[in-house]
Amino acid sequence: MSNFKVISLASSSKGNCILIIAGRHKFFIDFGINVKELLRKLKSLRIAEPPDKILISHEHHDHTYGIENLSKNYRIKVFANLPTFRSLNSTFKMSSIEKEIFVSGSVFKIDSVEVKPFRIFHDAEEPVGFSISYKGSKVVYIVDAGRVTDENIKEMADSDLVIIDSNYDNLSLMRGKYPPDLKKRIMEYGHLSNEVVANIILNHPDPETEFWLAHLSEENNSTGLAAMTVNYVLKYGKGRKVKFKVLPRRKIGPVWEKKKEIQLEFLMPGLNIPDVFSDFLLKLDEEKRRMFNQNFISSLSIKDSDVREMPTEQSIIAWRVRGKREDGYVVARDIDLPGVDGIEIDEKIWACECGDFLWNSQRKGIPCKHMIKVMNMHKSYGMGSVFLTKLDKFSTFRVRRKKP
Repeated sequence: MSNFKVISLASSSKGNCILIIAGRHKFFIDFGINVKELLRKLKSLRIAEPPDKILISHEHHDHTYGIENLSKNYRIKVFANLPTFRSLNSTFKMSSIEKEIFVSGSVFKIDSVEVKPFRIFHDAEEPVGFSISYKGSKVVYIVDAGRVTDENIKEMADSDLVIIDSNYDNLSLMRGKYPPDLKKRIMEYGHLSNEVVANIILNHPDPETEFWLAHLSEENNSTGLAAMTVNYVLKYGKGRKVKFKVLPRRKIGPVWEKKKEIQLEFLMPGLNIPDVFSDFLLKLDEEKRRMFNQNFISSLSIKDSDVREMPTEQSIIAWRVRGKREDGYVVARDIDLPGVDGIEIDEKIWACECGDFLWNSQRKGIPCKHMIKVMNMHKSYGMGSVFLTKLDKFSTFRVRRKKP
């Protein structure tokens, strides 16, 4: 299992906690959550016990207050920088908790997950955001930040998901009941406003990056205000469509998931096909339109010498293959994803008859007898298919989609 998941468990001025699941490994970013509430939420997610590792961004109560209670019943390890630990030691009983000190700006690993803590601007001892990288995917966490620096912008540039502080609405804060000095603190170095975050999203270079608006104030913001502000700026800015979600304060939030990438390749003459896959092919006629678990297919690969025309990663349109297997099946692939060098496949595949054609070099259409359709391609660039067909003659093939 190599899926990469991010789940919001709490996100507000009263408490923050993000769950990271990377393959078999799990850990929290911040732990401002009641332990009983946490266990209830984990149970609904079918997670038996809390992860034993916690990354701490800074020492403030709404990011840390559950740590001491969790440590009474579970063995945990807390990761933070030295100034944050010093501050926590004056607030909590940390002597029984295993600690690991990281240096802001230096990369370290939690199991197989790469973590880079980077400095952010906030009124704490040494607050940090986190860049979490796993299997080629990247998640950036910037929560409790009074402003975003150029370095923070660079961290976000190549991310798949950005979780960002969107604490207050400007007008609501100015009209609100907070005293003037607190309003000044929030605006100058405490948190980001909806308007600032909306412009960060507007100017982000990759429209495929998803944004989560986090840490909404209960007094000076609402999910409706945050969403309306971002939608307005995007509509009248560049007219861009960007994926964003506003995190609920107390409920389990959305789940972001990057599924495992599998590179499907041609099955060539002489290739040893696992018996389970051969059995699967034989069942296609009997079990059309039934979902088959992807685990039927093991890792398939070919030698460069077996491919008549090897495409480049920058311009993958359709691969041509010369040859067929002993049982008469020829397998080809059309991914049609220029510039994309990996594909992401859903947990299920469908076996069915299809009306598409497998074209030979003379452009004579041969109806496919069977097709395994591979869904959910990398990001949202397109969809690909793996075609299986039985042919009487040796030929060169190019897979093409039939136009609707």
